[in-house]
Amino acid sequence: MRALSRTMRSSEVHRGLLPFGRTVVAVRTVQASYGEVERAVRFGLSELVETAFPSSTAEHGYELVADIFMRRWFRQVHIPVDVEVEGVHHPRPGLIAHLRWQARRRRNVFPVMEADLLARPVVGSATKLVLAGTYHPPFGLLGVLGDLVAGHLIAQSTAESFVENLGDAIEVAVGEQRRVAVDHLGGVA
Repeated sequence: MRALSRTMRSSEVHRGLLPFGRTVVAVRTVQASYGEVERAVRFGLSELVETAFPSSTAEHGYELVADIFMRRWFRQVHIPVDVEVEGVHHPRPGLIAHLRWQARRRRNVFPVMEADLLARPVVGSATKLVLAGTYHPPFGLLGVLGDLVAGHLIAQSTAESFVENLGDAIEVAVGEQRRVAVDHLGGVA
């Protein structure tokens, strides 16, 4: 089963010079029920993204951190990005949002990532967040080679960082919802 939406498969806007698309998938389990996650996302995904990635500059935007591990060396790359959150869609079970991010600077070097954010119930009271995205390396054949060497590692690490931080923000928001519900009931749990 392919986790990509029709929008992602048909997007022609940022294909680069070659029709070579790469897929990135990142998964994180959130300690909250599917209903709690869906409610938190439905009422404030943009706010959750802002909480997960506070701007470190006066400019509005987010900073995703990509941890690059290659043979015998480690690098951490900070990539200031603009994140667009499309309205929450429910064309199929589990799809909760379509996201798109692009580097704020050097946009010709870093491709646009388009991704679907999905939520899947897990046994017990947990939910699995899945980010399934695609991008198209820039610069034709040279870009494809660069992507094979390091670009895909950056994209994968960035997606993992995004899901990890978003999962943390969702857990905090759900905890707050639970606390408010208990307070509303007069402290009776």
